[in-house]
Amino acid sequence: MNNPCPLVELILKGDTLEIGYCNSTPTRDAAIYTAKRIAEMIATKLLPGGEVIKIKGPMPTFVAAILTHKLAPFYGAIACFDFKTKKYIVSVARERDPYSVGDAIE
Repeated sequence: MNNPCPLVELILKGDTLEIGYCNSTPTRDAAIYTAKRIAEMIATKLLPGGEVIKIKGPMPTFVAAILTHKLAPFYGAIACFDFKTKKYIVSVARERDPYSVGDAIE
């Protein structure tokens, strides 16, 4: 994993997980790192779970899939930032209240 830029940055700011992805990162390395880092963040309660987690930042689909898989058991809803509308769109929701799939939130 010798790479001049970080593999994937995962920075929690309030209820928003900001993602930084380096396009030159090898796919396998980024996938392994993302899975390990998000598991660490959950285990150390840096990501404590709750009503909703918002995800912001351009990333490959495989990174988004890893995040969704790892975070879904701990949050009632997952919302991803839509750069076109400048809002978060709920893409995963376990319950109707207070969020459902397709809801736009600030």
